[in-house]
Order: sequence, then C-alpha cells, then structure tokens
Amino acid sequence: MRCLKGDSNTSTKLVRQAVQSLNVLRHHRLHRPNRVSESLIILLAISLVLVSGQIPSNLAALTPPTGAYFDHLVVIMMENEGINQICGRNPPPCNGSNSPYMSSLANSYGISRQYLSLIITSWPNYYGILGAFIPSGCSITNQNPCYPPAGSLTSPNLADRFEAAGVSWKGYMESQAVATGCATETHEPYTHEHNGFVAFQDITNNTSRCNKIVLANPTTCGAVRDCALINDLNSPSAPNFMWLTPNDCNDMRAWSGCSNGCTSGGTSTCVRDGDNYLGSLVPNILNSNTFTTTRAALFITFDEGEGYCPLNNSTEDCLYAVWAGPVAKTGFASSQLYNQYSLTKTIEVNWNLPSLTSNDAAAVPMSEFFNIPPLSADFSTTPSDPAPLQTIQFTASATGGIQPYSYQWEFGDGTVGAGNPATHSYSTNSTYNVKLTVHTSASETASVVHAVTVAAHSTGMTVTCPSSGTLGVAFQCSATVTDTSAAPVTPIGNVTFSPGGPCTLGEPTANSSSCSVSVTSSTVGLVIVRGSYPGDASHLASGGNASVTVNKRATSVTVVCSPNPVQNNTTTNCSANVVDVDAGTVLTPGGSVAFATNSTGYFNVPSCTLASTATTGTASCSVAYTPNMIGHHGITLQYGGDTSHMANSAETVETVAPAPLTTRFTISPGSSIPGQPVNFTATASGGTGPYSYNWTFGDGSSATGQTLIHSFSTSGSYNVTLTVLDSSMRTSTSSSVFIVFDPSVGSGGGGGWGHPKLV
Repeated sequence: MRCLKGDSNTSTKLVRQAVQSLNVLRHHRLHRPNRVSESLIILLAISLVLVSGQIPSNLAALTPPTGAYFDHLVVIMMENEGINQICGRNPPPCNGSNSPYMSSLANSYGISRQYLSLIITSWPNYYGILGAFIPSGCSITNQNPCYPPAGSLTSPNLADRFEAAGVSWKGYMESQAVATGCATETHEPYTHEHNGFVAFQDITNNTSRCNKIVLANPTTCGAVRDCALINDLNSPSAPNFMWLTPNDCNDMRAWSGCSNGCTSGGTSTCVRDGDNYLGSLVPNILNSNTFTTTRAALFITFDEGEGYCPLNNSTEDCLYAVWAGPVAKTGFASSQLYNQYSLTKTIEVNWNLPSLTSNDAAAVPMSEFFNIPPLSADFSTTPSDPAPLQTIQFTASATGGIQPYSYQWEFGDGTVGAGNPATHSYSTNSTYNVKLTVHTSASETASVVHAVTVAAHSTGMTVTCPSSGTLGVAFQCSATVTDTSAAPVTPIGNVTFSPGGPCTLGEPTANSSSCSVSVTSSTVGLVIVRGSYPGDASHLASGGNASVTVNKRATSVTVVCSPNPVQNNTTTNCSANVVDVDAGTVLTPGGSVAFATNSTGYFNVPSCTLASTATTGTASCSVAYTPNMIGHHGITLQYGGDTSHMANSAETVETVAPAPLTTRFTISPGSSIPGQPVNFTATASGGTGPYSYNWTFGDGSSATGQTLIHSFSTSGSYNVTLTVLDSSMRTSTSSSVFIVFDPSVGSGGGGGWGHPKLV
C-alpha cells in the first residue's frame, strides 16, 4: 500500500521501526485505527501462533502433472492501483494515459473487468492467494490481525500442495536483503509484507523452501531486468510456478529513496514507472524459452486498488488482472466476477490440487481466459484379449476441457461403473460395446465407444510320465494346462487321464495349473497315456499325451532235485518254482519250464507246464531225472516267461553216488577131501572199482586174487571169508563154511563132492 495524504513521513518511519523491532510489520493507510501499545501487539502476535503443520521438505521428487491450462505460470503482483487508474475506464479497450504498455498488453490478451481484491490492504492479498484465507478479525477498520508476525501462519498453503504433487515453485523478490532465503524483515525498497511466502511457518522454518525464494535483481543482471527470473525462464528446467514481487520503486507503491521518481504513491509518476518497468520485463518473459516452447502463462494483477469498479460504478475494488502468454486468449475481456481466490482456484484446477479452504473451494477458476482444447476421451483395456471371468482394467485418457475430470462407464452388459481406472469382468463369450463418458468441472462431456471382444483363451497341455514302467505297478503322470494367450488367466477344473482317471487342477502359476494321477497299466508294451482338459468358463479345451514302455513283471526261478545226492541210475524228482517278485499287483506266472543237464542222464519229459500253488504269485511243476554216470550233474531250468512275466533261469547241482559195494564167491567143488584142489572165484559189484580181493580159508592160510585154487590138508569144517576193497576204500565181506571130508568115512550124503557151491 502507499501512504496517503495526511500521513506524516516521520510518524510512518517511526511506526515501521517499532513494528519491525517486534516482527509485526504492517502497512497502514488513512483511517487505520489508532496505534496500540507494544504489549498488545506482542499479545496479538502470540495469539496467532498455532502448532505448525509443516510438510517435510525432503519429499521425494515427483513428476509434475500436466496442467489443464498451462505447465508454467508467472505471477507478477503490483501495488495499490485499481483498474480505473491503469485503463482509464472500464475495458475494453484499456487506455491508460500513464500505462501504455499495460494497456496494450490487456488489449492484446485477456483482461478481467471485475477482479476484486480480498481486502483493501496489502499483505492479506499476498498470503491470501497462497493460503486461501485472511485471518479472523482482519478488516479495513481493524487491520492489526491482517498483519501477523512473519512465519506465524500454520495453515496449509500452495507450497504444501505443490510439493505433494511434484509441482516445482520459486519466488523472486526484488531488492530483498539476501540472495537466497526467507527475508522476514522489511529492507526498503523490499517490503516483506509483499512476500506472501514468509507469512507461513512451514516455509520460514524450512531451509529447503527458503532457498526457493531468491533475489530477483542481483547486481550481476546488468541491463537485464530481474535476470534471476529471466535466466530461469530461458533454462530447460524452469519451475512450474513462479511468483515475482517488484520492489517499491517498480510496483507503483513508492519509496522516498526511489531513483526513478516514484517517491510518492498514487501519482502518475509511479504509474508510469511501473508501466515502464513491466514494458522492459514482460517482453523478455514472453520471448523466453519457456514461453516460446511450452504451455506457459503470465498473470499480472495488483494487491489492492482504490475501492472503485468502473464496470458497475460501485465501490467494489476492481483490479487490473491480465492473462498473457501462448495459452491465453487474445483480444478477450470478461465481466465474470472473480477475486484473488480465483487465482488460487485457477492454480489448483490447473494442477488438480486439493483445495486449501472453503474460500478457494468456492471460488470460480479463470478458465475462460485460456485456449483450452475441446474435451476428448478415449480408453484402453488390459488385457487386450480378455476371457470370461477375467478382470479387465479400463483405463481412460482425456485431454482438453477443464479438469478435474470424472469418468462414467457403461460396460455393455447392463452394468455401469465410475472412476479411472475401472475394472470389470464378463461371464460369457461375446462382443460388448463399452462406453466411456468423461465429464469436466465445466459440465463438458465427451464419450467414446469401443467394442471389447471377450473369448475363451486357448490352452495347451503337457503330459509328463516316466519313460518306462512295469505291468501292474503304479506310476505317476502329470498334466500341465497353460493359457497360451498374451494376458493369461490360470486354468481351473479337471483333467481326465486314460488310463488313470480324473484329477483336479492345482499348483497355479500366472498362466498354468497342474495335477497328477496314479496310472497302473494292464497291458505290456508301448502304452499311450492321454490327458483331456474340457476347458472352463475362461478357457478352451485341450489335450496331450505321453508314451510309456510298460515292461513284464520280474520273476524269481528256483529248481530243486530230491533226493540229492542220488545213486547212479536212480531217479530223482526235479521241481521248478517260478515266483512273481515285482511290486504292485502280484500275478501268478504261467507257461512252461524246460530242463537240461550237462552230464549223462535223461529226463522223463523235457519240460513241464507251470501250475498255480496255494500262494498267489507262485507256480511250480516237476520232472524226473535219472543219472547214469557218477559225479555232479548240472540241472538247468529255463523259464520262457508269459504275457505278463519276464523269462528267467536257474541251475542246481545233483550229486550222483555209486551203488553199495557187494561181493560173493563160488567154491568148486562144493566139498572136498584132504589134498584135493578147490577153486575159489570172487565177484564184486557196486562201489568204485578196481577191487582188491582178500581171502582167509579158516585153516590159517590166506590169499589174494579174484580167482585162486586152495586145498585143505585135513578133513574138517573151514570158515572161508572173502573181503573186497574198492578204490574208495569201501569194503564188502562174504563168508561160507567149507567141509573137507575124511575119505574113509564117505561123503555123508548132502552136497557130495565135486558139486560147486555158491556163497
């Protein structure tokens, strides 16, 4: 604000020094209430301090959202002149005699004919835009509450909203005492009440945020006006939101030390100086890289005016408020009622930011000043080839119009939805006409319809079995059913194996599921195990198979001959036993068994047919074997197998022993007389030859040999004994009584002389 006539420069200076010492700096104008004591000022300052609701300064960097109207905004706040002082009338056209540049800018772009201040005093219009409020009790007649201590406001502000949404921001303050930081004290021509940022505690107490407030016109600028801003606008990384506050020499407020002549506010000199200032600055803004290559906007307005509105000749405080830049309409003027909260609302709508208070929530955004493309809508679906029961995500895209958008869906099956993205699923195969309708905050609508085809997905099946198995022994086969589409759904349901039966799919992955069964083959050879999947609501049927070589069952074969050992030329019985020794279902072997020997002998039959026994899985049969050679006979059994059993063989050894050793002899004649020669002849059988023959004649004499002649010298009865010894040292003995008669007595009848005797 400026000091009006009747205010003493000296008293103003003293008041400012006193208030600065208390950090309660405020502007004053005619009819401001009487000065209050320092103690009351301090009490007021303390009463305005609340618990801080700071937003952390170390928020992760976010990608700024695309703005509805612009992606970059520069705001320039001038001081203390109304629309009538700048335009000389109710525009259009704007035709101020002391402001030719500002008039030309308004006539070239867009100007509001009824844009009002919040209150006719300075600082609330600065922090009021940034925080969407002015303190309770702040009024033209009670301005003390309008000027809280710097850094005392704890309410949320646009800096909080910017950082939460990834919108970059920066403040540019002409002539502030620091190159970078929160200058909370007035240092003319810088006035801290023209810096809305430093009113907020979560800005002044945050170094990172204070570092975003810079000196706009450092001495290094040379001939370039406010080079800190211009340099940023010509860089590839200009902030999204930029606020420029000129100093009191350039903003039309005035300061006694101004070298451009603006030493008294409300004068034509100050208006001309302010117009010259903007005339040297704004072209550089509009010609900057940001304004020539991006969607950028410039907004120039004032904090307060003179309390007059030429539009309706009222005491409304109508301000010069112009939108310029590549996104702004040209040759445009509007009579829509706006105020400083409308700027806040416009910023919030542009970047889709939440409202700060009910003030900005109810404000009218200045959308009509922008070249907004017509609203258009489209949407995409994921997946692009959905199946029944599969969740589909519908993602809308909208451009143009005025954000925020709302989204309504008609899914073509009688159901509706809202939001973005939206999800839906269909129960049957069909083509559905899906309609999206996008609504804007300005009640614009745009619709689009796309056909969405829902069809069951194709599937593939892999059947896995072992390469080989055994008849009657269970083996595991598994089936994996895979959704072969680009956006798969896990198949569900049953798979039926043949042979094997059904199993229920489980073990799900993103695109497949599996199950397994136990298969017991009843046939030998190459067995094809087939799996069949009938499909489900989301999938088509499929099948697969695997080959398994099923082998015959293993057997154990034994042969036993009894008796063993056996005498040569004596029959022994040889029995064959064939046993099913495999796992699983035991089967009794069938077929025949062939016998063979590696020695001299013969079987009554060469083979026999197996017959079941009392034990399941065991079969037997037997043959007779007669050896005709002493020694060890290898008896071999050869089982040829049957349709279910593998062949096998076995061997046993039969020991063949000789017949018992026996002996006998003959005597000729059967009796004799003394001195008569008698012939003795021995025979032996059995045992193992050769034999040796040993004789004793009972008369004290002995002899050896198979045949021999012996005579007895006297008559009498003699016990003749023959002992035969074979090569195995076995012996056999035979004996007989031999009678020698006295010739003088006679033969005694009976056997008579000369008749042979067999013993």
